[in-house]
Amino acid sequence: MSFGATGSVSYSTITGNNYTGPNFASSTDILAYGGGGSACGVGSDSPLVQQARFVGNQLTGNDIGIGLYNYDPTCTKAAATPTRDTACFNLIENSHGYPGGVASADANTTGFYQPPIGYQAGVADVGNHDVICDNAISGAGYAPLGATRSLPNPPPPAFVRPIDIVSAPTTDPLVFGNTFDGFYYRPH
Repeated sequence: MSFGATGSVSYSTITGNNYTGPNFASSTDILAYGGGGSACGVGSDSPLVQQARFVGNQLTGNDIGIGLYNYDPTCTKAAATPTRDTACFNLIENSHGYPGGVASADANTTGFYQPPIGYQAGVADVGNHDVICDNAISGAGYAPLGATRSLPNPPPPAFVRPIDIVSAPTTDPLVFGNTFDGFYYRPH
């Protein structure tokens, strides 16, 4: 969903979205994108995606399970307007999508972070008052909260998190009831 669209993706099975190209990209199973503008490389500022719902989906084999990206005009932080997007009750497995948890030869990097580093997340949020709840996230290659883990490719420091609300900070997220490899998980 992008450029002001709203709606829901519910009870779907989505698999195999992992980027294997040369560099500066990651792929996402479910993506909501708004705002940003020329600073994000999309021309003029686009309308936000607001009150979109992503519920009960099974997402397997991808770089990012659910990406909620509603940027301010500078493309450095969340939009000032509440977006209230929801990602709840999803099953996100092996979120980087590589057999045995080993990254393939692709760089799997994103241009949003300087310097570019490997990026993978079960749920990534750059929004305002978004809700991330009761998701079951699992997969080799994830780092514990606040840490990075080196993968064979890309070289260290690969950046992988079950839930990422800090890279380009979200505003007042409501995060609760999520599990990572069967254990309660709450990012700080």
